[in-house]
Amino acid sequence: MTAPLLADEPLGVINVGVEAFAQSVRDTGGTAVHLDWRPVGDGDPRLAWALAELVSDSEESDAAGARIDRANASAVSRMRRTTSSTASGPSRAIRSRSDSPST
Repeated sequence: MTAPLLADEPLGVINVGVEAFAQSVRDTGGTAVHLDWRPVGDGDPRLAWALAELVSDSEESDAAGARIDRANASAVSRMRRTTSSTASGPSRAIRSRSDSPST
């Protein structure tokens, strides 16, 4: 004996990828949420690999992604030190420059 898969329940799906699949569910009375997903690098293996090399790797500290993460952390740290070391922060410096008369 076989049982119907959906047993008279309304069809609701989460579709990942091809929009036409979600639309076909809607066309038959179901509900579908579509997630516009595409492979990394738009399916180009060389581009996907180049992007993957930019991801940080906790096991390889000299990987490009790990070096980028360290550089970003250092830049953020310097920005925080700079803004915390000024009495009024960067917004006052900007206002002061824009309020000063032009020559």
